[in-house]
This record gives sequence, structure tokens and C-alpha cells, in this order.
Amino acid sequence: GRINLLWSGILLIVGARLVAMTWVPLMDTSEPRYAEIARIMLETGDWITPYFNYGEPFWGKPPLAFWATALSFKLLGVTEFAARLPSLLVTLALMALLYGLAKRLLPPRAAPLPLLIYAGMALSFIAAGAVLTDPFLAFGMTLSMSSGASSAVRSAAGEPSANDMSSAIVSIIGDAWSTTRSM
Repeated sequence: GRINLLWSGILLIVGARLVAMTWVPLMDTSEPRYAEIARIMLETGDWITPYFNYGEPFWGKPPLAFWATALSFKLLGVTEFAARLPSLLVTLALMALLYGLAKRLLPPRAAPLPLLIYAGMALSFIAAGAVLTDPFLAFGMTLSMSSGASSAVRSAAGEPSANDMSSAIVSIIGDAWSTTRSM
């Protein structure tokens, strides 16, 4: 019924993004730049300092996306698909967080709806399959906010607050994930 239709829509959107990742060359200036930073990271073995050109450090973004892309290059080879895969995977992780929160806050039949809305938005659709740092930022912020929201829901339901500390820790990790820059 309706739930299968929602899940079918979500799978169709994610599948379309997966296909587009393989057909479309790296675009704009950011995608090739970030892919090259990860390629140099893999080639030199220097996983601490991101370099835009050899000997020219790049401190403009947190290194997590570069680490993930370099690891993808190591596992799959230096290809456009391998460069884009980490963004898709972290977007899927964000969607899992979103679904977990929706299951707590919404009736079961409505829980997939936020996923369909998120996956169908142009910016999240594009960023999910691009060599960008934005999906990593979005994941960290979603991790932080969903942890706080889950804690508030538990508290409002009168559930034990023993998990509040773990929620605070997850929230801090989410913030660090999305904002830490190498120095």
C-alpha cells in the first residue's frame, strides 16, 4: 500500500542518484579540487595534512570527507564513482538517523515520509552524489540534533534519564564530526 509506495519512491531517488554518479563527470570547481586533495593524500600517505597541490596545504575544510574519499580511492581505485561514493554513504547514514527519529516521533505509517522529502530535495539529491564536504556536515549536525531530540522525547515520556549522558556525548561527537578542522 502506501508504505510500499513511500519506500519505492525513496529507493527510486537513491537509485537515480547512484546511476547519475557513474554517468556525470566531476563538475564545478569543488568536486575536482576535493577529489585531488584525497588523491594526493592517498598517494603521499600523509593523512594528517590535506594538500591542494603538492606542498600547498588546504585548511579550508574539515578533513573527514577527504579521509573518506582517499579510503574509497584505496579500496575502489581512483575513479569518479569512488570519489563520490563516500558522500552517498554518509547521506544514507543521515537518512537512517532521520528514519530512527521519525519512528520515535511519528506514527509508523508516516515514518518513511521525512526520508522521501529529504531524498527528493534538490540540494540533498545533488550533494549525496558529489565530492563535497556538505553531506558530512549535514550528517554531523543531524547526529547532534537527533540525539538531543531523542533525549527530549525520552524525558517527556518519563523514561529514565540514564541515557542523557550518552545523548550528550553523541551530540558532542556530532558537532565535532561536522566542524573539526585539521590545524
